[in-house]
Amino acid sequence: MTMSEGVSLGAQATKFVNDYITPILGQVNSTKVHKLLCHITDAIRWHGNLQNANTASNESGHKDDKPFYYRTNKAMATFTRQLVRHAHGSREITKMNKEADVQCINEYRQNLADVEASRVAAARAGGGAVSPGGWPHGGALAAAGGGASTPLTSNGPAVGTGTSASASAQGVQDGGMAIPYHRENVLVADLALRPELGNVAAVLKLSGSHRVRLTQTVDLSARFECGAQMPQRLRATMNDRGAPWLDHVVFHPPGKPDERRLGHVRAIVRRQDGDHALLCLLRPTDKDIECPLQSRGCVHLQWHMAPGATDVTLVSVPLRDILRIVHVVPDLAELTGRMDVDTAPADFHAPLGERMAMRFFPNAFFVMDA
Repeated sequence: MTMSEGVSLGAQATKFVNDYITPILGQVNSTKVHKLLCHITDAIRWHGNLQNANTASNESGHKDDKPFYYRTNKAMATFTRQLVRHAHGSREITKMNKEADVQCINEYRQNLADVEASRVAAARAGGGAVSPGGWPHGGALAAAGGGASTPLTSNGPAVGTGTSASASAQGVQDGGMAIPYHRENVLVADLALRPELGNVAAVLKLSGSHRVRLTQTVDLSARFECGAQMPQRLRATMNDRGAPWLDHVVFHPPGKPDERRLGHVRAIVRRQDGDHALLCLLRPTDKDIECPLQSRGCVHLQWHMAPGATDVTLVSVPLRDILRIVHVVPDLAELTGRMDVDTAPADFHAPLGERMAMRFFPNAFFVMDA
């Protein structure tokens, strides 16, 4: 395209706006119409000539950002900043999780390689033959996506390894449930600093110098008395947008499938036999015959504390023994009757006496978090 052709296109665009758009639609004060009216020639001069191309790929990118629009408060002064922050933040989090997944898969492969090397060395030291296929865990290496010497990058397998990215991304399976790799590796001593987890070392039977891996969310299949099942997401984090999110659960003690207990999740840890939830136990209170809720089947709850103990009872429960998430709320009627209307429910950091005096009950109208 020559510049004279560019000038001609600019004149045609100006004529189109003045002779058609404005008479039909009136004056349109938009950036696109203004550029069409006045700046087509300059755009061609500074940005080059127009090309035959399909803009579908560029326009389809808008749908990626549409979900972030609903997360803004629509305030014009900060709308663009909010939109960009949500979009870039989500992409960065996705990138970080992907890199963490790759790191954990590579560490797992290296661990398998070390185990195999130790096995081979022990066999040779004993004068015996080295048998092939001595990998532990029944083919877990194959589930991890190939040989232990095959490293992954955040974009897939390293060049020349011949390992498929889809197989590598699946990770290692644990009882039919994928193990989340993005876990926080913390000292037991640091975990004990969380509210009501001072006895966590004794519960886990570990010393304070040991490390455990934590995860903030786990997907489980909720089971109800009627036999129905539905997906739920169990959360245990001390900082979800600036506040803790710790779910309550119904579970059965190990070996007692017909018994039901309630607990408040404080952390989700990885142990040798799978994921466990660290729970602060709740127990039913003595039945109050004057309470209209209890007379219709509602159960009032309070924290469980063993005789002679100095804090709420803490237990470690395998996730396979957790039946479902429940919504437990403080009994504000009891609190205002015992204190006054301005008293807030005792939180984690309240004195033990205030926490033990609190009463709770399950919310039967809780909408399940699918």
